[in-house]
Amino acid sequence: MNIRLYLIISCILCYGNIHAQLTPVYTEPLAEFHEAQRLYESGRYSSARIHFSNTIDDINHVHNMAYTLTLQQAYYYKALCDEKLNIPEAQTLFQYIIDNYEKNNITQLCYWHLASILFDRHQYDKALALLTDVDETLLSEDEMQEYNFKTGYSYFAKKRYDEADKYLRRAAIINNDMGNEASYYSGYIAYSEKHYNEALHYFNEIKNSPRYAGTVPYFMANI
Repeated sequence: MNIRLYLIISCILCYGNIHAQLTPVYTEPLAEFHEAQRLYESGRYSSARIHFSNTIDDINHVHNMAYTLTLQQAYYYKALCDEKLNIPEAQTLFQYIIDNYEKNNITQLCYWHLASILFDRHQYDKALALLTDVDETLLSEDEMQEYNFKTGYSYFAKKRYDEADKYLRRAAIINNDMGNEASYYSGYIAYSEKHYNEALHYFNEIKNSPRYAGTVPYFMANI
């Protein structure tokens, strides 16, 4: 065989073997990530978090800058899984994303989720510091009510009633359990500041709720 032809064929075969070995490595993270997303969307959070972890490990192994956004998304969705499963690592992951990535929509949402975790742990000062950095336009309608309530209550816990009332009033517009709780605190603020007509307005909204049967009638009777 012609030596030049032999070398060309050898190079082609060598390249083919290398390509065949490398291709699975570089395509596996995306396949793993898409499977993780599918599981997440179907509510299978325990399984999804395993696949998101695998995605993170795979991308960190190949060190390919093309996967930078996918890596951030994998960290974010794994944190969401942990949050839904009440796994403490969620707080660490949300903080990791905030600390290690430039501000974008994902980091903005991390502020929101991290604030919610801290709020649920009654760490209202820390929660409020994060809530003030949240981009409200990224939140869903349900999250927006939750954001207003948690921001309002955090101010309420600090006895900053003017700021608290502004957010609690927004949350109270929607008639559900959270809206009722916001109405209670707005009514309490109005009562404390002797704005009795406003207090009655909010207390009337919840006077038939068993949850407030022990307090609201007392306030109304003293107006």
